[in-house]
Amino acid sequence: MAPHLPKDFLTNPYGYTPTKALCIVFGLLFLISFIAHTVQAFKHRMRWLLFSASLCALMEFIGWGCRLWSSFKMQNRTPFKIQLVMTVIAPTPLLATNFIVLGRIISLLGTQYSRISPRWYFRIFLSCDIIALVTQTIGGIVAVTATDPTNGGHIMLAGISFQFAAITIFCLVCLEYYWRWATWRPHRTAEPAEGGNMTRGLLWVSYALAFSTLFIYIRATYRLVELVDGFAGHIARTEWYFCVFEAPPIILALYAWNIVHPGRLPKEMDRRSKEEHLKMESNSA
Repeated sequence: MAPHLPKDFLTNPYGYTPTKALCIVFGLLFLISFIAHTVQAFKHRMRWLLFSASLCALMEFIGWGCRLWSSFKMQNRTPFKIQLVMTVIAPTPLLATNFIVLGRIISLLGTQYSRISPRWYFRIFLSCDIIALVTQTIGGIVAVTATDPTNGGHIMLAGISFQFAAITIFCLVCLEYYWRWATWRPHRTAEPAEGGNMTRGLLWVSYALAFSTLFIYIRATYRLVELVDGFAGHIARTEWYFCVFEAPPIILALYAWNIVHPGRLPKEMDRRSKEEHLKMESNSA
């Protein structure tokens, strides 16, 4: 074992015994969200959510289930390894939901306020998401297959850092778009039909987007600081940090989309199409 790791790392890699009650509560909350997102994905015919929000909730459920397993058998390193990978990479698919939703909001409110087309927002940020996911997964595999997880932790840190930068840019892009829309400052001229009003449905989806992104950002900040400190650091080996800054932010981000489902957007698009069609008919008449 590397000299910089705690003496009890092999027998207790957490540095504490995971609290059973918290593991059960968080695990159940993630399971409920997973079931809800899966049902909603089929109900609203948005099956891409199975690979984003549903997948995130499922991986978090597995991660917290393994932490519960560890609380009974601390010397078994298998659950520790599984939960390490699951809880680190789980929020990454959820980010894809936010990226897709922003693109659809831009299509409804007006592309003239955006620097690039909604399709390019999706392509750019989804590519960043995939890079972060692959990097964190590789780091997780290296960390759990080695006696000393330090090298794997460095790779995971690179993935988290890249993801943190992508989320930061995404937040700035969102803020700029909504500011330009609210103040009528388009990047380029466009046909009047391209613009749109902020309906109640769009407003609630926008609130959910901001809420979800904020808490994913909080969680990413925690993970960034934790990995900089290292697996042997105070943050990684203190349970309350993990239970406050890891699970609750992602639970809130997931439930935001359960309550204000992206399925509202297709209805807004249909309504907008009908309004434009009626407008064209009235003009022709």
